[in-house]
Amino acid sequence: IRVKGTPTVDVAALDETVQRAYERGARVVVVDHVDHIKAGPMGASGFQVSEAVQLRAHELAKEYELVILLMSQANNEAMKGAKDKLARYSVLSESAVWMGQTKRQVATGMLSLFRPLLPLAPGEDPKEYAKKIKRAKSGEEPPQNALIPGRVGVNLMKSRTHGSRDGRSVHLAYRAGRIEDLDDAEQREEESRRHGIRTTTSRL
Repeated sequence: IRVKGTPTVDVAALDETVQRAYERGARVVVVDHVDHIKAGPMGASGFQVSEAVQLRAHELAKEYELVILLMSQANNEAMKGAKDKLARYSVLSESAVWMGQTKRQVATGMLSLFRPLLPLAPGEDPKEYAKKIKRAKSGEEPPQNALIPGRVGVNLMKSRTHGSRDGRSVHLAYRAGRIEDLDDAEQREEESRRHGIRTTTSRL
């Protein structure tokens, strides 16, 4: 249910959106994305407004007992001009998230999406594999040639309640625009690609 469309996000817009969603019986509110920020009144910078929005989202989640997901964007400046053309598909670092340090401080949890790198296949020549990855990094080959097709990875960047799980990742299937668990055949394929290392579906 689309509750409210607005070109920018501020505390007032967030308050109104969450209240409307709550009145409609929603249990989850998604803000896509939270980085559409403009400078606030009284000379408040975009950074200050963004920080206020994130802090307010945390308060509203507790007040209304809702799950609030704030979608963010990667810091394109951190990856601009990178010689490694696969970098934008890799697991995000905190510095690659716009205002990542502030978001990490406020958020209960942070997840990032990435594209898993194609591992060395059984029987594949390690030297040829390394050359293939090198060509994809340099741009000589399309990056898709070095990525597992139909796969998306989810990395746990931060968990306030399960800190020991920080950094864990899982692979999921991407089918017809939907992200789903790997089926049995896909899990066996992953195991084969990882040279017999057994993988199981796990929860973050």
